[in-house]
Order: sequence, then structure tokens, then C-alpha cells
Amino acid sequence: MSETQVEKVRTKTSVEKKEAKEEIVIRNLQVRDIFIVANMLKKITGQKKEEIINLIKPLQGQKTEEGKEKTEEEEQKWLEAGLELGFYIFNLLLEYAEVDLREWFASLVGKNPQEFDQLPIDTPMVIVEKLGKDEDLLSFFQKAFGFYKKMLQSGTNYIKKSI
Repeated sequence: MSETQVEKVRTKTSVEKKEAKEEIVIRNLQVRDIFIVANMLKKITGQKKEEIINLIKPLQGQKTEEGKEKTEEEEQKWLEAGLELGFYIFNLLLEYAEVDLREWFASLVGKNPQEFDQLPIDTPMVIVEKLGKDEDLLSFFQKAFGFYKKMLQSGTNYIKKSI
């Protein structure tokens, strides 16, 4: 390869890396996201579903009383708990509902799944981290899982009444 060709490759690679550093903008979570995530959560079955329930329950009691200011330490613990739970749930969603998770992540950054696949490889991690920092991720998962459980209970109660 000539020196000119090598320089062109370096320039092209440099431009691609600059484009890869493009800021990932994530929309705020909305009501529809609770439905989407609840639908994905229902695909998690057996012991893994029980693990999520057992992880969420103790964290529900940790939230500071309404109207009471959280200390910086409490806020940090809450953020860490939300991120830890979020990563665990995202890992399960990847295992049980990969296509749905990919479509949801794409919607969070305003892309279709094919466009999302072309984004830099760290995009899913950036999304999870930004959701953890910008949104109350723990609260969101609690709401989505609570919604899923209510729908499950309603269906079970309906079936029992019709038998």
C-alpha cells in the first residue's frame, strides 16, 4: 500500500471514530414504555421471574418518605440499586426477549431496529447508563413489573370466576 493510500485509510478511520462519538440522545420514558417493558417482563418465566420479584420487594421499602429530602448518600444508594437491578433485568430481557429489547432501545434513541444496529457498539451500555442517571430506573421497573403483576392477577381472577 502506498503512503497516500495508508493516509486515506487513517483519515477514513478517524472520521468514522468521530462519527461514533456522536452523542446518543435518549427520549424521556413515557407511559407506553411501561406497557412495552411489562410485555417483555411477562416473557421471563420460572425462577428468574421470582428473582426479580424478590429483588424489587426489599427496594420498595427503601424509598424515602414522600416530602422528605433524600441525603446525598441515600440518593447514591438508590441510584446504585436502580442500576444494579436495571442491569440484571436488562440481562434477563436480553435472554428472554432480545428482539423486543432491541426494538425498545431503538425507539428510545429515535431509530428503527435496522438503524439502531448501525450505531456504535457501546450504544446499549450508553442507553442503560443514561436511563440509570437521568430516569428513576428502579421506580420505572417497579411500575412496569407492578403493571404486569396486576394484569396477571386480573387475568387469573377472571379465569377463576368463569370456571
